[in-house]
Amino acid sequence: MKYAPKKVFIKENEIFIEITNEEHESRKATDEQYAKRWFIPLQGCLLEVDEQFYNEYYKEYERNRYLAALDRKNKVLSIEAFDSDDDNGVDFIVDEDEDVEKQVTDKLMIEKLRSVLPQLSEDEQLLIRRHYYDNIPETELAKIYGISQQAISKRMLKIKAKLKNLMEN
Repeated sequence: MKYAPKKVFIKENEIFIEITNEEHESRKATDEQYAKRWFIPLQGCLLEVDEQFYNEYYKEYERNRYLAALDRKNKVLSIEAFDSDDDNGVDFIVDEDEDVEKQVTDKLMIEKLRSVLPQLSEDEQLLIRRHYYDNIPETELAKIYGISQQAISKRMLKIKAKLKNLMEN
C-alpha cells in the first residue's frame, strides 16, 4: 500500500471494529490466519471484505484504470475535465433541444400578435379566444354559432389571413 490508512476496520463476530494501522500491520506479521484476510481501501481507511467482494472490487478498479489509460491514449476529454472551482463542465454542453433563436422569435411574434388582436372585430376576437385560448374545437364552435364546421373553418382562415396581413404591416 502506498500510504498508511487512518483506520482499519476488521470484522469480528459479524461486527466491524476499528483498530489502528500499527495493530493491523502487527497482526499481519504475527498471525498467519489474519494475513489471509481481504481488505479494500475506502476513503483513507481499510475495510475487511470477503474474497469475492475483494476480487470484484479490484476487477472493476482495473477496468476503470484501463479505460482511463485508453481515454488518455485516444485524447478523449471527459466532461469533468472542464470542471473548475467556478464552473461545472456540464454547463459548457450546448442543449440542442433549446433553440434560443426560436424562443426569441416566438416571443416577438406573440407580442406582435397581441398588439394586432385588438384591431379585429369583437366577433372575430371572440372566435379566436374560444378556439385558441379556451380550446374549443371547431365542431363545438359550429354548434354554438348554429352553422357548419366548414363555415367555422372558413371564418378562421379569413381571420388568420387578416391577422397575418396586420402583422406584416
